[in-house]
Amino acid sequence: MADQAAPPAFVWKFPAGIDNQSREYEIPDTALRECVNLDVTRAGGLRVRDGLRLLSAGEFHSLYAPISGQFGLACVGGYLSRISAAGEVTPLAAVSGGRLAYTEHNSEIYWSDGATGGRITATGAASFWGLSVPPAPLCSWSGDALVRVTMTARYQGVESGAPEPVVVAGPSVTVTTPAAPAGVDFVIYATRPNGTTLRQVATAAASTVVALSLNTRSKQLQSLYAIRPLAGKLLCSYHGRIWIAAGSALWWTAAESPHWVFPASNFIQMDDAITLLQPVLDGIYVATATQTVFLAGASPSEFQQRAVSDFGVVSGVATSRCPPDVFSGNPPQPAAVWVDSDGVLCVGRAGGQMQRLSVNRFSADVRGVPWGSMTYRQHRGIRQFLVGLSDPASASFTDVPISTTVANGLTGA
Repeated sequence: MADQAAPPAFVWKFPAGIDNQSREYEIPDTALRECVNLDVTRAGGLRVRDGLRLLSAGEFHSLYAPISGQFGLACVGGYLSRISAAGEVTPLAAVSGGRLAYTEHNSEIYWSDGATGGRITATGAASFWGLSVPPAPLCSWSGDALVRVTMTARYQGVESGAPEPVVVAGPSVTVTTPAAPAGVDFVIYATRPNGTTLRQVATAAASTVVALSLNTRSKQLQSLYAIRPLAGKLLCSYHGRIWIAAGSALWWTAAESPHWVFPASNFIQMDDAITLLQPVLDGIYVATATQTVFLAGASPSEFQQRAVSDFGVVSGVATSRCPPDVFSGNPPQPAAVWVDSDGVLCVGRAGGQMQRLSVNRFSADVRGVPWGSMTYRQHRGIRQFLVGLSDPASASFTDVPISTTVANGLTGA
C-alpha cells in the first residue's frame, strides 16, 4: 500500500503589512488587519518576536540611549540614573518625577523635566546646565568719571549671565563680591572712565574685596542680560544651539554658549503648547496639538515659518535618530519621524517636505492620548519604529527597563 502524500505546505505572505483603514471585507490578501507580537519581514513573511527578561525592578520611565551606546539613562524612583550594559543602576540627580526630555550637544547630554535641567558628560557623570545670575556688584568709588561695572559667576570654566551694570564715579572703584558655593568665583567687567565697552578687569573669589584697575582689560563681556536656560518639555540641538520647548514658547541658547539664554529676544511664541521639536538639515519641525510648521533656516534671524500640516502631533511620539536611508531619497538625508494627531506615521525631510506615509492604510488610536514615545531600531534585519502611547486616563505610568546588550551598544524598550 502506497504512502499517502503529505498535504502541500502553505506559506502566508503579507508584503502590504497592516491595514486598519479599509473595511474588513476590503482588506487585500497581502495585508493584515492586526499583528500582535509579530514582525512582518521585508519579504512579507511573519516572524515571532523574542520574549523579554526582567533586567531591573522598580519605577522606571524616560529611558534614553546615548549615541555612544556606552550607557543608558532613565528616571528611576525620582532620580535621573545611569544604567550600565550589565543593568547596574546609578542615581545621578534628583528630578521632579515628570517625563524627561534629552538632547545631545557637543558630545554631552542635556536633559530637562519641565521644572529643572542638567547635563550628563560623555563619561556618564552628572553636571550642571547654566548658572544663576549673580546680584549687581557692591561698589565703592571716588572720582568724577562715569564707570559701568557688572560681573558674572564662574564655575568649572562656565560663566553665568551678567546683571544690569552699576554706574559709579571712577576711576577709583572697589568691588565686594557676594558669598557663593565652593568652587564659584566671579569675573568683573567694567568700562574705561566715560567709556562704553565692558571688558574683564579682574577676577575674585567669593566674599572678597578687590580694587579695580580699569586700564588692565581683557575679553569683552558677551553675556550681559543672559540667564540660565529655562526648563522645558522638549529639547533638540540644531546649528550650535540647544532649543527648548516650554509651554507655547520655543527658546534657544546663545551661539556663544549653551549655558546662556537672552530672554528678551531668544524665543518664538506659538499659538499653543509645543508637542514636536525635531531638527533636519536646514530647519526644525515644530508642532502643537493642532498644527505642524517648519522653521526654515540655519539661525533664528533667518527663519521662515510655514505650515506643512493641518494636523498636530502627539507629544513625544517623534524621533530623528534613524539612518538617512530608511526613507527613499537621492541622496539619502536625515529625516524626522512622528505620529500626528490623526494617528498617521509622518516623515519630515529637509526643505519642509513632509509626507503622511500611512494615511490610507494605517492609523493608530491616539484619541485622548496625552503623550507617548518613539524610537528606531533594526532587529534581525527588520527596520522598526517602536511607538509607546500613554493611557488616555492617566498622566503617568510605571514601567521596567528591558534591555539587550548588542555589538554596538545598548537598546532599550
